[in-house]
Amino acid sequence: MQSNKLDEAIKYFTQVLGLDNLADTAHCNRGNAYYKSGKLKDALDDYNMAIQINDQNIDAYYNRANVNDDLGEYKAAIEDFDKALELNPKMAEAFHNRGCTKHNLGLDQLSIEDFKKAIDLNPEYDEAYYSLGNAYYYLKEESNALNTAIPNLSNIRNPFGISA
Repeated sequence: MQSNKLDEAIKYFTQVLGLDNLADTAHCNRGNAYYKSGKLKDALDDYNMAIQINDQNIDAYYNRANVNDDLGEYKAAIEDFDKALELNPKMAEAFHNRGCTKHNLGLDQLSIEDFKKAIDLNPEYDEAYYSLGNAYYYLKEESNALNTAIPNLSNIRNPFGISA
């Protein structure tokens, strides 16, 4: 989304919040626009408000976790991914991103569990296969990295329609 469109979205969500400051979804959506425009502190403030209003808002926990990860607040990010997964244990993206955060902390063995769970939940999740292979590589388990990549090449989409 272009910057001017993000600014416009922020303006509209701010207008909505002027009418109803307790609209957790509007806080979450404005937070998303702030996040996409690189305004991480503003995004964090909106996600915090959304959670304060509705402590069952899965998206707010998930998005706040991503902001915390970007800010290098890895432990806070993991806590928020944990909460999002407590509320929705079938959220493959949260498992994947929590695995990436664990990798950022040097916890590659633990990240592997999250990547595998993301793949179990969504076998078409190409990025999770990549992250799993990458974690194995960092652990110097090259054979596992290759075994992850090669059998799953069929999961990679063929944009050119070329058949083997």
